[in-house]
Amino acid sequence: MKKEKDIEKNMALIEDSVNNFILLLEKMKKEYSSDSKGSDTVLDDSQIDYEIETLEDVLKKKNIKQVKSILFKYGIEFDNYTDDQELISYTANVLRDKEFMKKALVVEDPKTLKDFYLNTLSSNVFFKHQTGILVYSFTNIADYCYINELGYVVIPEDIKKIFNELYDERFIKLNKDVHWIKQCVFYSEFMYQNVIFELVLKMAQLKKDTYISKKKLEEVLTKYLEFEVSEDSNEEIFDFDSFDGYFPTLKEIRYFGITKAFKSAHYDNLAKYIAKNYKIEKFEVETLLNVLYAFVSGGASKEEFVNAISDRLEIKSDEFISDPNLTKLMDLAFMDTRLVRLKGYKINEVEECTSNLVN
Repeated sequence: MKKEKDIEKNMALIEDSVNNFILLLEKMKKEYSSDSKGSDTVLDDSQIDYEIETLEDVLKKKNIKQVKSILFKYGIEFDNYTDDQELISYTANVLRDKEFMKKALVVEDPKTLKDFYLNTLSSNVFFKHQTGILVYSFTNIADYCYINELGYVVIPEDIKKIFNELYDERFIKLNKDVHWIKQCVFYSEFMYQNVIFELVLKMAQLKKDTYISKKKLEEVLTKYLEFEVSEDSNEEIFDFDSFDGYFPTLKEIRYFGITKAFKSAHYDNLAKYIAKNYKIEKFEVETLLNVLYAFVSGGASKEEFVNAISDRLEIKSDEFISDPNLTKLMDLAFMDTRLVRLKGYKINEVEECTSNLVN
């Protein structure tokens, strides 16, 4: 099974997204006061931009490089447009197309899309707490609304109208299926450096509240996730019994991603300990650890993991050395990470297996 973007490019995009995520978090740390972090806040009129009425208005708030990056992300040619205003109008028309919007947004998290839909029913300007802003910023939803550094979101009227027509029961059902399959594909693509049709199908069928058939999987892969599924049945033969990688649980697939690391007890314990003993917002610690999970999983060393925590949370190195509890918790978290080089297994699982073979 082939995809238009190869695995190496996807890994580069993942690393780029991680870096952008950290930069955004640092920026928002400066904008938010400690007592407003993570809670809803009312803005006064001077902080709200009432001039955003159409998608063109949203795009005008971006620089032209950002507008081009939107088109590039969707694989749309734009070389013929040399005038900035023409390019903005062209981009807005592309994004406003109902079928295009369907393909762009159906891949996103159903809960996030429901939240977006409910907000299209409210007043033009609304404020989201910090976690909501971070979630919106790293989805295709960000192409359809304006999000500023203070934390408020504006959905233009033309997008409200189109999305309200789009968001019906059929779309909601499709959204649940597509997003779940996307999670399975992302797990396989990241953890095994390959996407095998039969393996993704077995992952998708772990979810019992919806049945994913071969036909459904092929439709989603080709129509919404940009894969080419070969018609040569010999190419797709896969012996699951000979698969030597770790096969994930439903929960692990569901929580896999840049901002949603596995719900690891050791990572949770580390986050709680740092938040309590070093007086750092728990949300900030959890966000960083979720991002670092992807780094460690992709090959970062224990030293790099520890240094990243120290640098990002501004904890002095001597405090790490003098705190044995922290050191132990970091060791446990590191060992509790599923690794790409081990095809999804953890270090301690491999060590346990090796020990059993020796004995």
